[in-house]
Amino acid sequence: MKQFLGLLLIILTTTFCAAQTVGSRVSLKATDGKTYIGNIKQVQGNQYLVRYEGVDFEAWLTVDQFTVVDANGATGIVGSKVTFTAVDGKAYTGTVKEIRDNQYRVKYDGLEFEAWLQRNQFEFANTVHQTDPNPATTTAATRNGTWQAGDKVEVQDIYNDNKWEDATIYLVNSDWNPVRYKATLDNPAGHSITDLLLVYRQIRARGGQPTIKFYMKSRVDVNYADGTPRGRGTVIEIVDGNRYKIRYDGCQPYWDETVDWSQLNPAASVASNHPDITALVGNWAMFVYSYPNTVVHGNDVYREYGPGAKAPPLQINSNGSFVWYDEYNKPPVKGNWVTQAKIEGVKMGTETVNGILITDSRGILWKIYKDRPDHMTAQKMCSGETQGGTRLR
Repeated sequence: MKQFLGLLLIILTTTFCAAQTVGSRVSLKATDGKTYIGNIKQVQGNQYLVRYEGVDFEAWLTVDQFTVVDANGATGIVGSKVTFTAVDGKAYTGTVKEIRDNQYRVKYDGLEFEAWLQRNQFEFANTVHQTDPNPATTTAATRNGTWQAGDKVEVQDIYNDNKWEDATIYLVNSDWNPVRYKATLDNPAGHSITDLLLVYRQIRARGGQPTIKFYMKSRVDVNYADGTPRGRGTVIEIVDGNRYKIRYDGCQPYWDETVDWSQLNPAASVASNHPDITALVGNWAMFVYSYPNTVVHGNDVYREYGPGAKAPPLQINSNGSFVWYDEYNKPPVKGNWVTQAKIEGVKMGTETVNGILITDSRGILWKIYKDRPDHMTAQKMCSGETQGGTRLR
């Protein structure tokens, strides 16, 4: 019996510790009584260095001082109940048996079967996620544009900071492609324009309420009004309760945007031990690409590129730190890098790939990502400026 209990203790300890690895996201209650979200940066025995999200602060904690959570802040511990759709298209429930960063070993309920799943392949059973604005009232019309005259709806008012306001559809121009709708506002909100010409993505059912509440400094992925992914940023102001002012990563304040709650999702995450991230660890010889020049030869116009120039090197360490000699004859920049996940559906820009974020000597944010074997790209966030990096051996 003692041997069995000892074996059970070893199994439980091993399973529990598997969840607390570098890169894991955790929830903790600090000495001020407030709950914070953070990321494990280092592990030394039973001590964990946790960096708080949205606050320039780190602390060494023991395992009894925090709880591992998933990317959206939901508790993600061994024993959690989950729901998911398997490859056969059927919905199943299961129990998390083991966690290794973004990999979860799930035991199917009622079946002698287990599978390793990634975080985006299931939902925690006790987690509320943003779906349609209001599943009880949203109809197929919100998805295929079949609203009819007389429908009481909410519309996006482009004349009032894109707020969603109550309106009534009074005309459907079905011979247009796409179909156009005319609606009159119930309350013109202080401006003289009461009638709007709309497409289906600017109309939704009334009564929708957010299922996720965001807070100051929440990290979010932002969509356009039609649901197309746009970019990633941080909540810097809560406006009218259900609207949020966003500052996009690396962008100046003039890029700030106020968006509706329906355009936000919790920011996707990528673990520090993901292959896209570990491939960046090492020493890199940096190179600044030259700007193109326009050259005219007779009647022909050409774009010519110069040879560029060698730039100071960059060192990326596996412990989450970096050293960047970003300017010659000046001390290097030393700091900690953080991962930045790609946004599914984005077609261009830094959010199309997984990578890490670092800052230069001027405090400007750069994203580093692997683009081909033994080569990477450093791109200034919210800018087209780039450098290339070749691995030093």
